[in-house]
Parts: sequence; C-alpha cells; structure tokens
Amino acid sequence: MSLRARKKQQARNDILNAAEKLIKQRGYSDTTMKDIAEVANMSYQTLYNYFPTKSTIVQSMLLKDVVVAAARAEALINNYVSDPIGLINAGAKIQLDMVSSRDRHLWREFVAEYMVNSQDMAEAVEHTDLSAHARIERALKVTQQAGHLKTSVDVVVMANIIYNTTEMAFLAYIMRPDLKRADMLQAFEKEISLIISPYLTS
Repeated sequence: MSLRARKKQQARNDILNAAEKLIKQRGYSDTTMKDIAEVANMSYQTLYNYFPTKSTIVQSMLLKDVVVAAARAEALINNYVSDPIGLINAGAKIQLDMVSSRDRHLWREFVAEYMVNSQDMAEAVEHTDLSAHARIERALKVTQQAGHLKTSVDVVVMANIIYNTTEMAFLAYIMRPDLKRADMLQAFEKEISLIISPYLTS
C-alpha cells in the first residue's frame, strides 16, 4: 500500500473512531458532522471528501461490525461437531450480539438509508447478504456431510428459508424498540427448530 493510500485509510479510521466515540457519548441525533471533524482533527471540508453524510459514516461503522461477525460465524462452521439446530442458532446469536452492541437506532438509520438512497451502499449490502446466505448454505452442507441432516434435504432451498427467516427476525428486532433480545431469540429458535427438526437423522 502506498503512503498516500495509507494516509487515506488512516483518515477514514480517524473519522470512524471519532464518530463512534461521539455517538456513544451523545447519541446519533446529537452528533454533528462538525463535531466528528473536530474530534478527528480535520477540517469540515476534508471530512466531506470521505463521507458525504453522517449516515454514510454509520454505514461504514456497521459494515465493519458485519465483517467481524461473519468471521466469528465462519469459525463456528469450521469447528462444527454436532447439532445442526444449535449451529444455526449460534450463528444467529452472533448477529444478535452484533446488533445489540450498538444502539438499535443506528441500525434503523442503516436500514432506512438502504431503502431510500445510495447505490454504493446497496452494492455493499448485496455482497453482505450473498455472503450470509452462502454461509448458511455451507453450514447446512457441513451438518449433512457429518451425517446429522438427511441427504435428501436440498440445502439450497433450506438455506433460502433459513436466510429469509433470519432476515425477518433481525429486521423486526432492529425496527421495534419494544422487542426484547431474549424474546426475539426465543421466537427465532422455535422457528429454526420447526424448519430443521423434521430433517434430522436422529
């Protein structure tokens, strides 16, 4: 990486770190772009060269969280021993921990922005979604190869069902401030059990 590229990456990191610090202290609504620029030790104009809006900063923060959660989920699959339902639920808990580690308001901003704007963001989310779907499919294949899921199961179809169930559960958790973590997870685990249980080998 060139010196210029390293400096640009450092500036992006400084902005993200400043935004994270301020949002934790003040909340999303009370954090301004000028505040972020000041804490990141750069001019207001320079900040806009990297991020045109506060919501795009939040998007980058959350996508970093997604990458970390994905690595943890991959490790679960790589270390699979038994219990297909447990594997899928453990992956869901990783996602839930990712969402719970921040104010859900940030995730609502992320979803709202995705629905309205930003082609760049849409491409990033699409890539993330494809990766998540592929991870579920790989998890099912691993359990099938281990002899815990019937060979007659079409893992692509089951992965579609589980992926859509997961998306709906987490969208509800993000969009409904009244929905408690434990209640969301309990409902999700029941749904996953209904999907997978009939196809277990024992």
